[in-house]
Amino acid sequence: MSARAWTAFAAVATLWGIPYLFIKVAVDDGVPPVFLAWARVLMAAVVLLVLSHRAGVLKQALDPSLRRWFLLYAVVEICGPFPLIAAGERHVDSSLAAILIAAVPMLVALLAIRFDPTERATGRRAVGLAIGFAGVIALVGLDVSGSSDALIGALCILGAAVGYAAGPMIISLRLKGIDPRALMAVALSMAAVLLTPAALLAPPSHTPSTDALASIVILGLFCTAAAFVLFGQLIGEVGPGRATVITYISPIVAVALGVAALGERPGTGAVAGLLLILAGSWLSTDGRLPPGLDRVLNRLRGTVKPVIPDRQTDLADAEPPRRSTHPMKPLRPLLATVLIPAALFLAACGDSDDDTNTAASTQAAASTTAAADTSCDKANLSLINSGTLTIGTDKPAYPPYFEDDDPTNGKGFESAVAYAIAQQLGFDKSEVKWTVVPFNSSYAPGKKKFDFDVNQISITPARQKRVDFSDPYYTAPQAVVALNKADASKAASLADLKSAKLGVQIGTTSLDAVTATIQPSTQPKVFNDSNDTVRALKNGAVDAIVVDLPTAFYLTAAELDNAKIVGQFKAPGGDQWGALLEKDSKLTSCVSGAIKKLSESGELKKIEDQWMGTAAGAPELS
Repeated sequence: MSARAWTAFAAVATLWGIPYLFIKVAVDDGVPPVFLAWARVLMAAVVLLVLSHRAGVLKQALDPSLRRWFLLYAVVEICGPFPLIAAGERHVDSSLAAILIAAVPMLVALLAIRFDPTERATGRRAVGLAIGFAGVIALVGLDVSGSSDALIGALCILGAAVGYAAGPMIISLRLKGIDPRALMAVALSMAAVLLTPAALLAPPSHTPSTDALASIVILGLFCTAAAFVLFGQLIGEVGPGRATVITYISPIVAVALGVAALGERPGTGAVAGLLLILAGSWLSTDGRLPPGLDRVLNRLRGTVKPVIPDRQTDLADAEPPRRSTHPMKPLRPLLATVLIPAALFLAACGDSDDDTNTAASTQAAASTTAAADTSCDKANLSLINSGTLTIGTDKPAYPPYFEDDDPTNGKGFESAVAYAIAQQLGFDKSEVKWTVVPFNSSYAPGKKKFDFDVNQISITPARQKRVDFSDPYYTAPQAVVALNKADASKAASLADLKSAKLGVQIGTTSLDAVTATIQPSTQPKVFNDSNDTVRALKNGAVDAIVVDLPTAFYLTAAELDNAKIVGQFKAPGGDQWGALLEKDSKLTSCVSGAIKKLSESGELKKIEDQWMGTAAGAPELS
């Protein structure tokens, strides 16, 4: 590879290691995956259209005979992968997403069997790709397989990898020779048009935070517009197979950013997978280093003269190197004997490490329990402000969780719970201070300006990697919502709903709750999303809908006129809310202890009945 190719390689590897961080920031802020993809694509398309027009290179890319190939490229390289990666990162860390994308070179080799014989992997390159693929297997097998949500996320990202593998081959076979600026301007424009309907149907439910907006801008201008142009140049220099080896390097950038900025902690599978992928990357590119570093090593070993031309001789013009003077061959076995066994050792020891960590955690928990009598005394608590318990929540604060948009009055479910926890910790009302914390900022990694936060925050594995949660203080039951004029609105028990036509949203726990608890005489109707479910209720397609109770409160307050909560009922699988604390907070066990005492004394149930039960318009159905 030439110096120019290595420069493009380094730039693209960096620019495509960055996106996973910013995608994670945006989707965690609530930006829908399709909308995020559309926003970055539209921004990049506008920039590249202007640049390619001013450079006078756009006309070639507008050839009608190339239109179908541009369309195919836009679909497989942009419209598919961009939303799939964003959807996947809802369930897996940004660093794991980047490592999974490292499957692209292996997929290129597989596709080449059918579409491009010149890119088929043979010899050392085939071995390297196989080793890299083993790394992907190690990652999925050890770090992902234990969670169904994580598996779905991983499959989404691997689906994106298939598109990323096919895209460069389309360029090489059908769009070769077109200026990269014009090529990407047209492809991104087509992708923006194709994504627009889906983006309009799924806009953000709230104004994105400053961090999310900045992430979208960076994704559009740098990680899409600039990176795609450089990637096009790289394909022209080295071909699609070697160009996609950047997916071996970009995970290093992504993992470093995920650890430093998001507090992610890659597991054994990720470390083993990354080592194997790096080994495969090295071997699949014939063990070459960038020209500058290559020359330094050669000088140190005395194999070349001190004066070397600035640009390497093209591979086609060079004489075959003698075996004794090939600069990198001695390093290949070194790589194989160090990185590969290290990765296999980590993979083999994964379970025992986990057991050790579990045992250590159990021992630590036992020690914490033993010391709880003194460490949770008011005088010994580790607080943001000494002598004051600082509690966070969002603003505005809605009923029935807070009343009159005033958390300090003790009215509303979560306000009452917060003051009850404070009392258990030894604080009276005058010693409690409330601070405003936007919902999406509460579970972002880093230092917190509160001791704990209450804001209907569901306990999820992804959030638990960044923050601490107390034991749950609430498990959401299911609720039945009907229009006031419907017969279902008069139901006083679950038996009264057996003959009703019920609607539920797919992918929620409500379907299982309906079939297991209500057991209606006809199968409930299943809808794709909340909008379809609510629309069916309004149009009379169903007599009532079943959602979790917090959603029922929202729907009857904000989206449905002349509707009511018929009642609530207990069902397994409901979301659990916990008090949120800074990661590894010394206060976590004390807050959990306070909640446990409130539960055992029946105080927590009294608060729930007062603010989330009949008095709040949600009687219990039995």
